[in-house]
Formats: sequence, C-alpha cells, structure tokens
Amino acid sequence: MTEQKLTKANSHRATERGYAGGEIIEPGDLVPAGTPISDLWMEPLSKKEGEVARAMDEALSPNDADVNVEDLSGDALTGYAASLSINRGKLNDKDLRAAVTAKRADTA
Repeated sequence: MTEQKLTKANSHRATERGYAGGEIIEPGDLVPAGTPISDLWMEPLSKKEGEVARAMDEALSPNDADVNVEDLSGDALTGYAASLSINRGKLNDKDLRAAVTAKRADTA
C-alpha cells in the first residue's frame, strides 16, 4: 500500500469546495498543510504562486496581529506603521517595531 501524499504550506489551492482540517475550504483558498492531495478539488501551485497566495490571504485577513513585525524592514515596516497611524519620522527599524508593537498591544 502506498502512502498518500500530503499538501505542504502554500502548495495547493482549492478549485472547488473541499473539506480539510475540520473546515470547509472554498474555491480559491489555500489548502491547509497536511491535507491529503486530491485531483478532484485542488491544484498544485508553484513556489512563487504559493507565496503570492499566502501574501494575499494575509493582506485580506481582518486580523493584523498575524503580521510578524520582526520580519518587516525598511519600506514594508514604514508602510505597516503608517497603516496604524504611526509616522516613522527619524525612528530606526528597531524603534519603529517597538512603536508598532506598543500600538497593537494598546488596541488589543
């Protein structure tokens, strides 16, 4: 008996409604990692397509607490801070991350 292959993070997108990890997965959504691969309701994504899909999911997520400010730097960090009404001014990345973290803690 052969072992069934499982999806990896950002490796497949649903083409039709499916079921994975106790949740209904709608067409266009990323299939959660660890789901048995099916040719019936999902399609494989290239690494780049998977990363773009992940970024789009994060951008559309109503919960910005998922953003890891430690991974952001430069323009990305400045833009994220601005979305929280924090102006960079002369702050370096470390200090701007601290301001973002404080703002998010204050609004939680």
